Amino acid sequence: MSKDLILLFSDKKNEELSPMHKQFNWRIKRLNALESEYKKVKNEIADIKRIVQEQVSPLINDVAEKKIQFLKILDEAYQTHYFSYTEKRKIKSLILDKCFEIEKYYGGSPVVDEIYARYEDKEEDSLGVFDILNDLSKAAEQVLEGFQKGMEEGKKTENTEQSGQTPEEKQKVRHLQKSDKLAARLYKQLAKILHPDREPDEQKRVLKNELMQKLAEAYKKKDIFSILKLQAEYGDTDTKEDIFDQEQLDLLNNLLAQQIKRYEQDIHKLTVSGQESSLYKEFKGSKNQKEIRLEQYKQSLIQQLEELIDEVHILTDKRKLRNFLYYYEEGVHRRTIYERK
Repeated sequence: MSKDLILLFSDKKNEELSPMHKQFNWRIKRLNALESEYKKVKNEIADIKRIVQEQVSPLINDVAEKKIQFLKILDEAYQTHYFSYTEKRKIKSLILDKCFEIEKYYGGSPVVDEIYARYEDKEEDSLGVFDILNDLSKAAEQVLEGFQKGMEEGKKTENTEQSGQTPEEKQKVRHLQKSDKLAARLYKQLAKILHPDREPDEQKRVLKNELMQKLAEAYKKKDIFSILKLQAEYGDTDTKEDIFDQEQLDLLNNLLAQQIKRYEQDIHKLTVSGQESSLYKEFKGSKNQKEIRLEQYKQSLIQQLEELIDEVHILTDKRKLRNFLYYYEEGVHRRTIYERK
């Protein structure tokens, strides 16, 4: 191991630092920025959810109730002898579609589950929506399972042919073991300093208990960035600055790079691909922008609710429901059909 010691937080000018130390400093700055961005996005989403809960949720609930009422009308219509076999097939298809829509966008309800249960197992020439989705899902799972087994068998064969791990794989394992040992060493050093049982002062003991919990959580998550921040603030003060040699700094750089990637993935999930990303994309922005978008969204819900009230009223008439079913598979918008009357 190299004896060339490198300061963790150095007062040296940038040009006096090694490339490895410069890389370490850059990654620390990058993680600081990512951590701030992550917290900002999380707080913004929490604020958006609070506003939506207070101002929009009542309207969403009203829309959901009307959609369930619409579903009940279809269910009652199916039970009568007024409609033909072909019309009932359309009603069933529409019922399953509506059940899927309510479950996906409004969280479902016992009433919807009960109605869906009445139609999912009905034997007809064509399968229901959920049957088709389930069959496709099972087929995809079987294909994926076969592919994964093939990959695993191929890897086993390859490893057997190579008589064990490749040099690169062995190097990765050794590197991971060294990284774990370094993280464990930092954890143990800080745990000795922060352990509350060794603190006689009551107020300081409370603080150390909180810090120890943070340290334990960071170590559990392999959050080397948080461990380093705790070390910088609460580490051993006998020496002016904490130091690492070249090999340890290389390990730290790799751990920090992994953490940067995780932060970037988490932020992408929050803002682009995750379950809450649509909410964030819809309402992100300044306070004024949020208010404008929120008002627009509320107006769209009010309009949707008014249309649903009209539809529910219209479809209680069997003749008008039959007229709706006539156009149903042609993809004509319901409002257009009603306006033709």
